Amino acid sequence: MKGILIVAAVIVLVCLALLATVFIGPNLAAWAVSALILVAAIGFVWWFIVSKPDDDVGDKPMTLGTRRFLILYLAAVCMLLIAGIAFLFSFNYIHDAQFNPIPLTATTFPKPAQVGYLDTGWNQRWFLSLDIQLLLLGICAGALGSSIHALKSLADFLGNCTAKTSWLWFYLTRPFLGAALALIIYAMIRGGLLTGAQGAGAAVDPFGVLAVCGLAGMFADRASQKLSEVFDTLFTTDDKRKDKLFAHKDKFADLRLDPPTVPVKAPLRVVRVRGTGVEGAEKVRINGDERAPIPLSDTAIAFELTEAEITAKGRLKIQLVTADGDFSKELILNVSDIAITTLALPGGTVGQAYGPVPPLEAKEGVGPYKWNGQGLPGGLTLSKDTGQLAGTPAVAGLRLVEITVTDRDGATAKTSLPLRIA
Repeated sequence: MKGILIVAAVIVLVCLALLATVFIGPNLAAWAVSALILVAAIGFVWWFIVSKPDDDVGDKPMTLGTRRFLILYLAAVCMLLIAGIAFLFSFNYIHDAQFNPIPLTATTFPKPAQVGYLDTGWNQRWFLSLDIQLLLLGICAGALGSSIHALKSLADFLGNCTAKTSWLWFYLTRPFLGAALALIIYAMIRGGLLTGAQGAGAAVDPFGVLAVCGLAGMFADRASQKLSEVFDTLFTTDDKRKDKLFAHKDKFADLRLDPPTVPVKAPLRVVRVRGTGVEGAEKVRINGDERAPIPLSDTAIAFELTEAEITAKGRLKIQLVTADGDFSKELILNVSDIAITTLALPGGTVGQAYGPVPPLEAKEGVGPYKWNGQGLPGGLTLSKDTGQLAGTPAVAGLRLVEITVTDRDGATAKTSLPLRIA
């Protein structure tokens, strides 16, 4: 990480140096700003070398080196952006090719066709169109807003002694995020997509651009929500395509197959789907083949399998499809002859260890098996891995224990066995 940070520091230093050379001119204020930027750049590099930012990750407390680096990084970026905004405001404006200066003020808004110029210290005149100037102004304002937000956030966490190293990249990327977001906001303002925004042919208030883009960078989350609102308004569609890649799967909930496994060549081929929203299903899709469902109730429908679909062991992918083309999550129906071969459970006595008895057994499935037992007498347990019943019964009586076995592919079988405890 240190190498990456060094490259970033070099890039920032080069930008500072270039901007400082632009400011070198007869204006005393420009000289002062240039000197301030250069001093900050030198201090930034020196502090970076001394502090040695760490490259730890995770939720470790932020080290002294990282804290110093982030403070100088954000402070230098803020100074650079403030100087850049001041530089952009230093242009004078002309109509066509006439060199009649029109200072940029809050009450004089040049038309977008005008061109700005700036006299440098080398008897040269630089030109910049108003469109490009306002675009750069918005980008710098967005980056400045995000940098201010990051600097305030960092100060709060440092003051509370809760700063974590894992937030390093958050603070490093905030200025770039703010700049990109402000660019989109500015384009929406100039395009007239925001309520009350001026179109490209109208006079543009540069201070308005500075304020809106700066606030967008400072409150990036809310600006993103506004962009989402505009997108939803512009691109609202009534999409009725079928087989869409992304569908509203929340229309269905708690879906389950009954039964989840059907025997090979079963004489009864009807399977039920239970859950919320199933009454809205227009089709049932089985391995890509669609057929009409059989309505049963508000929470249950059924479908019938074809003979070809259950001629051999396998897995069938089941989905419910609405009239709009939305579909449910994928359910798996297993075709298997898995069965529990244990036919009876030995009795036991209260207060005495149960067994030893042979473990439960199954056939025709793909091992290893997983076992589950419901309704066991108090004191007895069923091992999910071995199917072994063990323990000391605590309550006398006759119980009907429901045993379920699941193989590696998810195929299941159930049976109910009586168990008497004397």
